Amino acid sequence: MKNILRILMSALLILAVSCSNQDEVVSPDSEGTLSLKVLTDTRAQDSGSDLSYLIRIYNSEGLIRKYTSLEELPSTLALLAGDYTIKVQVGEQVAASFKEKFYLGEQTFTIVGGQKSDVEVVCRLQNAVVAVNYDQSVVDAFEAGFGTKVSLGEASLNYTTSAQGYFSPTEELKLASWSFSGNHPSKGALSQSGELTLESGKRYTLN
Repeated sequence: MKNILRILMSALLILAVSCSNQDEVVSPDSEGTLSLKVLTDTRAQDSGSDLSYLIRIYNSEGLIRKYTSLEELPSTLALLAGDYTIKVQVGEQVAASFKEKFYLGEQTFTIVGGQKSDVEVVCRLQNAVVAVNYDQSVVDAFEAGFGTKVSLGEASLNYTTSAQGYFSPTEELKLASWSFSGNHPSKGALSQSGELTLESGKRYTLN
């Protein structure tokens, strides 16, 4: 009889714990929703953008969500109540390009059970922008074929017209060099050169 009572009491205890855990899972106060908006520091990005995206959401234990496009990202996300960090990468990081830009953004937020949290992540440009502007007087003075070469390490861009390029400096590699060369009808071959110390997010103009 005592053995039977012990078995019955153990079974009731297991059932009580199971019911308690089930109540915690379905409790409306244990879960909230996230509405996420991703921006860059130059303009808002939308689902029609041709830039690539990598969106990662972390809690205290590590990565819990990952999306590789805005199309994959739901309009609202259900998350357990707690503290989170979201990291967003927009574009591809390349050494030098006239087209490819690279942005990073990070934001911490808290989900409250039964509530909606609107979170905005602003992604900052990580490239150094180097623009070359040719005044009309330069165009008129030099024969066709003049240009400016900007180099950062082994990466370089050749500016044959006015344009802006995007470079990816690092702590170890930030000193860029530039050189202009062209043929003048009366003075012959002319050249000029210099250096720029590049920093992420800053713009440099060569006139």
